[in-house]
Amino acid sequence: AYVNYNIDGVSFNWNDNSTNSSNYLNEEMNHAVEINFNNFIVITDSFSLNVIPFANANLGPDLSICIGDFQLLNLENTLNVVYKWQDNSSLNNFLATDTGYYNVEVNHLGCYSYDTIYIDYAPMPFVDLGNDTTICENTLDFLLTPQTNGTSYKWQDGSTLENYNVIDEGLYFLEVALGQCVNRDSIIIRSKEKIKLGNDTTICEGEPLLLSVDTIYDDYSWFDGYKEPIKIANYNSEQWLNVTIDGCKIFSDTIKISVELKPILNSVFNDTLICEDEPIDLNVSGEHYESILWHNFSEDTITSIIGSG
Repeated sequence: AYVNYNIDGVSFNWNDNSTNSSNYLNEEMNHAVEINFNNFIVITDSFSLNVIPFANANLGPDLSICIGDFQLLNLENTLNVVYKWQDNSSLNNFLATDTGYYNVEVNHLGCYSYDTIYIDYAPMPFVDLGNDTTICENTLDFLLTPQTNGTSYKWQDGSTLENYNVIDEGLYFLEVALGQCVNRDSIIIRSKEKIKLGNDTTICEGEPLLLSVDTIYDDYSWFDGYKEPIKIANYNSEQWLNVTIDGCKIFSDTIKISVELKPILNSVFNDTLICEDEPIDLNVSGEHYESILWHNFSEDTITSIIGSG
């Protein structure tokens, strides 16, 4: 605060030892001055100075960020401070979403502070490796060429050439940069390989075998004309399948399925009564069996029973 008495022919004595008729006061305290009129009359004047803290409207340096990102301009939320942005909004923060100038006025009990920032939204690079694909050739060896306007490149293995030589199937991804902005894309490369249906197997009569392959293919054609990825096999046969993906026809191997007939027992046993200690012979016959096992662990076709049970 600046105080000036503008009186001639008098002397001044401030409590900070200044002797000028004017004084710059910047401390929050009681200030006093003695005014001496030719040593005859002395007048003392005093007053309190209340210093209002300065609210700093600091938005920082100008920025350049990528399209798709957003910059939140944030000021400290202080009591008795009024904020006024370029659109007349009054929060202590502002979300910048476009290129341009952003300015704020900060009013703290009549003390004003101002700041302006310019934000430039830089374009994101585009990059396209294409759709996931299957290579029809049995051997993979081709050049993966991205569609991009990026000026620098980084592949999944750290290499930095624009194109990538593919020799194995798998996931490939590319990160491209245009200035400070970065974008990414990925692609899955599959090779033409036979589909595995499993080893030749034997099933029991009435117990079907479930054959299935991945559901990623565009078309399925089993040896008997069936068109789904999952098939039930329940008879003697040699099963095979071919599928189509991305225009490539892939053949499966062949699985041989043998069906074993269930054993047939021709003998029928009815509950019966026998005399005590009198044995009874039980005889079994049938078809399609290889072995017999009785309750007493006998493996013959005839076993003798003594006693109830």
